[in-house]
Amino acid sequence: RSGFVTIILILLRNIILGGSVLLAAYRLHNAAFARVIRAPMAFFDTTPIGRILSRFSKDQESVDSTLVIMLMQFLGALFQVCSAFIVIAYASPFYLLAFAPVFIAFLVIQQIGRRSNRELKRLDSISRSPLYAHFTETIQGIPTVRAYNCIDLFKETNQNKIDFHNRTYFAFTHAVRWSGLRLEFLGALLVAVAAFFVVGSKQSMPPGIAGFSLAYSLQITMLLNFVLRQTNEIEAAMNSVERIVHYMKNVENEAPAIIESNRPPQDWPSEGAIEYKNVEMRYRKDLPAVLNNVSVSIKAGESVALVGRTGSGKSTMMITLFRIAELSQGSIEIDGIDISKIGLEDLRKHLSIIPQDPLMFSGTIRSNIDPFNEYSDETL
Repeated sequence: RSGFVTIILILLRNIILGGSVLLAAYRLHNAAFARVIRAPMAFFDTTPIGRILSRFSKDQESVDSTLVIMLMQFLGALFQVCSAFIVIAYASPFYLLAFAPVFIAFLVIQQIGRRSNRELKRLDSISRSPLYAHFTETIQGIPTVRAYNCIDLFKETNQNKIDFHNRTYFAFTHAVRWSGLRLEFLGALLVAVAAFFVVGSKQSMPPGIAGFSLAYSLQITMLLNFVLRQTNEIEAAMNSVERIVHYMKNVENEAPAIIESNRPPQDWPSEGAIEYKNVEMRYRKDLPAVLNNVSVSIKAGESVALVGRTGSGKSTMMITLFRIAELSQGSIEIDGIDISKIGLEDLRKHLSIIPQDPLMFSGTIRSNIDPFNEYSDETL
């Protein structure tokens, strides 16, 4: 009967703890992903792709699987430590006097190791992003790498980044072992103290209780060491949660997709007249203006070509039309409607562009032409 109850309790523990952690991981992922998807282009211009990939690969994997296993092991060992401690205290109350200073030493070593582990884990996470970024950029630019015969150079660069990442990882594992070695020494001290009290009180203590106390002292040493080590590793793993939460809360978002109080007519733009009024635009606040006091009036039905040298602002005019980057001054009107006053979905859904890069998303040609499935095959 007791075995059946134990199975039920373990099952409930796994369901409650595992379900809670996975639900938290699900919410963290969705919230961070929603912020990144809605981030302005300036975010992607200034953030290496490897850093973003690291958030949604290694960091998310730590939250999904590593943390739940660590928490289960930590809670299980913690309850075993408490039960073993109660048994030993009942068998030999004087053991508490010796346990107090050793436990303080445990906490001091754990605090020292905790600070080191936390910072080394941060370095481990930071050093992983350049590795992912370099590998991704190399794969994307492999024709250029081969054309210039730079395969050996890129291989060496990749190897250097792997070595740098491994150095931080090895430093982290050595810091964990530094703490573990000292904690095991203190644990051996606890066993020696327990054995001393058992031998010293063999006249007044029944042999069964003495053996029980000594056996539990061996167990509490191992478990206490494991609990403190797991505390350090859980805090180090929480670095992944910290990085995801940073994206979830601190990544700036674009303007709202839809502004219910200011939606354009369904057939907008019906004519296609465009007017730029004293437009000034910069890609980021700390950069100089790319468009400076530009005013243009394009009448309905006109075909207009922008001609100019590289960097003159031709593509930037299109970027402002789709609000990929917001204006720092001035306004743009299409058929008399200021596009900065309406939602981005209402704006971009009613405009079309043939991009310079001939790229398609995965899927059928139809899904690329009509991603929202609004038109029949005949119309397309």
